Amino acid sequence: MNTKDKDAKLACIKWLITSLRLRDSKKQWIFITLTMKQAVRYKNGNYEYLTEDKANQNAQWFAHALNKRIYKSRYKRGKAKLKLVDFAEGGNTERRHRHMLIEIPECSSFGEISYYAEKIWGGSRFGYRYNDYQIANKPEKIISYGLKTGAEALNLNNLSI
Repeated sequence: MNTKDKDAKLACIKWLITSLRLRDSKKQWIFITLTMKQAVRYKNGNYEYLTEDKANQNAQWFAHALNKRIYKSRYKRGKAKLKLVDFAEGGNTERRHRHMLIEIPECSSFGEISYYAEKIWGGSRFGYRYNDYQIANKPEKIISYGLKTGAEALNLNNLSI
């Protein structure tokens, strides 16, 4: 990662933490941990191994599908989008997984988002079955947790807030 990208991520992180501290206290956030398969085996016996790029594509596909499920045609028309922060973790020594912080919109609930997230993630190419869903009482603390491995963990392509 070059210095310019790193500076942009750090500025984004600072803004995220500040804006989450100043947020509307009535808003609720869900903290999701989504695990990933290390490889997918095809019928012909070949394997497709998970790379960082494929993990990012899978997470972006998931966010797009969840938005379509929650907001339906409003999302397709560009009128509504889930507020979402995505962090990547894992790699060489541990199973790749994602941490996502998602604001629960007024038209939805914790149960609905966790239900659809489980269903959509399970249907994704690299989605694995061991996931965790929690209410995030202090979203700004979740940002710090998601960045424990460094600023590279923040996926700017999947950020919408």
